[in-house]
Amino acid sequence: MKKIMIIVFMLPFAGFSQQKITLQECRQMAMEHNQKIKAAEFNKQAATSLKKAAFTQFLPNFNIEGTYTYLNNQFELLDEDLLFPVVSASSIDEAGKVDPSLFDQSTLVINPATGMPVTDAEGNAVFKNYGWIPADELSVNTQSYYLLNAGFIQPIYAGGKIRETYKIAGYAEDIASSKKKMTTSEVLYKVERYYWQVISLTQKVELAQKYAELLNKLVSNLEDYYDEGLITQNELLKAKVKRNEANLNLLKAQNGETLAKMALAQLIGITNSQELTLDDSELENIDAEYQNQIAKTYEARPELEILEQSVNMAQSGVNMMRSRFLPNIGLTAGYLMTNPNPYNGLKNEFGGSLSVGVVAQIPLFHWGDKKHTLHAAKAELKASELKMEETDELLALEVQQAFFQLNESVKNLKMARSNMVQAEENLQVTQTNFEEGMVKTTDILEAQALWQKAKAAKIEAQTAFILNKTLVKKVTGQLN
Repeated sequence: MKKIMIIVFMLPFAGFSQQKITLQECRQMAMEHNQKIKAAEFNKQAATSLKKAAFTQFLPNFNIEGTYTYLNNQFELLDEDLLFPVVSASSIDEAGKVDPSLFDQSTLVINPATGMPVTDAEGNAVFKNYGWIPADELSVNTQSYYLLNAGFIQPIYAGGKIRETYKIAGYAEDIASSKKKMTTSEVLYKVERYYWQVISLTQKVELAQKYAELLNKLVSNLEDYYDEGLITQNELLKAKVKRNEANLNLLKAQNGETLAKMALAQLIGITNSQELTLDDSELENIDAEYQNQIAKTYEARPELEILEQSVNMAQSGVNMMRSRFLPNIGLTAGYLMTNPNPYNGLKNEFGGSLSVGVVAQIPLFHWGDKKHTLHAAKAELKASELKMEETDELLALEVQQAFFQLNESVKNLKMARSNMVQAEENLQVTQTNFEEGMVKTTDILEAQALWQKAKAAKIEAQTAFILNKTLVKKVTGQLN
């Protein structure tokens, strides 16, 4: 089983060593590997979920609530026994109230001597019959109380708070999406910069090797000429010094290539940077007039999209602060169950009832709190608008600078190509004349140095053109 796993892990690296990796493959690998892009995607998913959560505020909120309470004392409705007089039906008037003027002989105690009702010490009439309710009969003889309440609240009007909250969540989702675009653009630009930097350094290594080979061949020929007494030792030493410089430059170029490969490998998720072999076929076939096909606009820049949504969020913030001055109205409905049962003599059983109502909350006065928060929200809106204006100006300047650099790199590339052709012709002519003894050693050394310099300048001009072209795509929001 272990042997199989080793083979599986080695397959990708074997593939890299056999074929060249294209720029598109590097871009795709970086997109899959980069942690910042992954984090931006998760932030976008979180913003989408928060937007969905904000939408639920438009819908009714259902809930159920249960309560259990234990009391160490029972409820006593009377503090003492209750006595009440008994009157005849004829003592009640048409309105259903007791009328003392209608009391008859059977209701009151009459003094036979005077024929008048007997009164107590406080002057109240004494009735013949009284009713009696013991205090202990009007007590709730339970200490455990249960309450179960199920219902919902449906917002009807909240001054626009819910609507603006949903809008803000939508703006936050758009900002998260734009931030992902911005992160992706930065990573892709970094990939292309590292990619062409590796190719440039690889070509410079090849150039340094060729230049060193020319000098090695020249030194070998000059040693033969020196042995034959055709040149002085000084001419031979000059060639050897140039060869040593070339070898040192070759070492520097190789070290630079190694470091550049390591940086690119880390970016695209390859552990062994030495396995990187890049496709450089595009470098020699680039079209120096390509910049005319790129639109000079930056409306698609994610930075601008983020600021636009920030202004929208600030405007919604103002609307939310203004809504605090307005009433909140909601519809409520529920079913309440209690034990003891208040609808059946407080017996130890559950009893319930349905309730429907409208709740209204109207703000009146809170020492200027709402006014101050509204002013703060308006100030934040103004600051967001000013920041957007400033960024708009800076982005316009950045686009102009990028196109200026691209146009300049076009001229440099054309000039470098022309200089390369002339340097090659000059080297061929000087080499022929040197072999025929018509020029000195310093002339062939200078021709080789000019050829090496022109070739290096061409490599740098090609790389600069491609990177500036990529930069233009980035600043115009097209690098995704």
